[in-house]
Amino acid sequence: MRTQWPSPAKLNLFLYITGQRADGYHTLQTLFQFLDYGDTHQH
Repeated sequence: MRTQWPSPAKLNLFLYITGQRADGYHTLQTLFQFLDYGDTHQH
């Protein structure tokens, strides 16, 4: 049996790196808008 999963497109309006955590990853601040476009993934 195959399953389908939607993968909506999004537009990043801004993406700021606001810092770095002790484990090496960065903290982020972002604003994005989902669009009426995208893909469907089949597994």
